[in-house]
Amino acid sequence: VPTLNPEKGWLSFWEESDQYGDLGTGILMEPGKVSDMIVTADHYLVTTRAKKNEPARFYAGAGWVRSEDFDNKDDWEAYLSRFAEKLGNPLKITVRNP
Repeated sequence: VPTLNPEKGWLSFWEESDQYGDLGTGILMEPGKVSDMIVTADHYLVTTRAKKNEPARFYAGAGWVRSEDFDNKDDWEAYLSRFAEKLGNPLKITVRNP
C-alpha cells in the first residue's frame, strides 16, 4: 500500500523483505505542483499541469535499510518530507559588487 502525501508533493511505497532488506521507493515534485495522485490495481500515478515553456520537474528515488541510511518506513518518509521541504524553499544567493 502506498503512502500518498499530495500536500508535501510525494508518493511512497515501502516493501518489507526479511531476505533482502526493506526497500522504499518514491516520487516527488515541488509542493503545490501536484494535481492528483491516483492508485489503481497495479499502478501509482502522480499528475501535474505542465505550462508551455516551463520545465516540469519530478524526482524519483529509493532507500534501502541495508544502506544504513534508513531504518524503517518512517525514516524513509521523513526523508521524502525533508527533500520536498527543500524543493519548496530553494537556496537563494545574491552576489553584490563591493
